[in-house]
Amino acid sequence: MKTCEEYELALLGGQRTADVNDHLAGCPACQAFERDLGLVVARSSLPAPTDAERAALEGLVESTWSEWQRSARPRRSWVGYAAAAGSGALLATAGFWTTRPVREVVVERVVERPVVVASAAGAENEPNLTADEVFFEVMWPDLPEGETP
Repeated sequence: MKTCEEYELALLGGQRTADVNDHLAGCPACQAFERDLGLVVARSSLPAPTDAERAALEGLVESTWSEWQRSARPRRSWVGYAAAAGSGALLATAGFWTTRPVREVVVERVVERPVVVASAAGAENEPNLTADEVFFEVMWPDLPEGETP
């Protein structure tokens, strides 16, 4: 045998079987529960949408999609401009490096000269020189006329 609570749960779940109908016919407490349940459901349900609300709901998907596309366009074009600028800078740099003239430095000769040991009179002029230091003189080739180093 079921309790009134089990019948109430069946009513809440929308299960209106013959067994529930038989119980409702003889139980005033469950009849009151069904009546209260009907009032709660009636007061908690939303009113039917108006014609204007239906029209707005029908076009909602399309208007939302078009608005999103319109707002997304500036970002997409900005990304395209940034990519184009980066590619252009890369190409310009590559072109600069490939057309830049390469200068060769040729050492014609290395002259080795012995260090002159400073005399006591000249030692104050060159205090850091020692007898085992060697100096090199490097001669640079003449540049063609009009070129600067």
